[in-house]
Amino acid sequence: VLNFAREVGSTGHVIGIDFSDDMIELANKHASVAEITNVEFRKGSIENIPVDPESIDLIISNCVINLADNRENVFVSSYKILKDGGRIVFSDFVVKDIISEKLANDIDAVCGCFAGTTKQSYIYMLKEARFKDIKAYDEYEFIKEFNGSDIEYTSTIFQAIK
Repeated sequence: VLNFAREVGSTGHVIGIDFSDDMIELANKHASVAEITNVEFRKGSIENIPVDPESIDLIISNCVINLADNRENVFVSSYKILKDGGRIVFSDFVVKDIISEKLANDIDAVCGCFAGTTKQSYIYMLKEARFKDIKAYDEYEFIKEFNGSDIEYTSTIFQAIK
């Protein structure tokens, strides 16, 4: 967040969201030490983003959405707060094949970010939330051995426009 605040300069404003009071306190401390004043941190959920409707130009997330309990709400909430023409850009790990019920319910696999969802599921959720011009780019491919099975997944960057 602090790097983006530096990037947009004095004419821009960056909002960081976290559900943890400790992380917000730490982020505010770092912003103060760095003398960055065009940033604020809010407590909230990625599934119900605490920002006014149609007030944001760009949403950026890195490997967080796959941890949400309700990913559909992430995209509905994102769409709501974006201005017309605003963008969402996020990176996440996605499984290449259909996720078994056993894997989807394994807390270690979910927290390890290799049992979240598929690229096709994210694209579907973005479409359902009314995003357009959806693009997905695979960056890296991985194979993870988990409980005797190899799981193929990729690090993928998604982009979409309101």
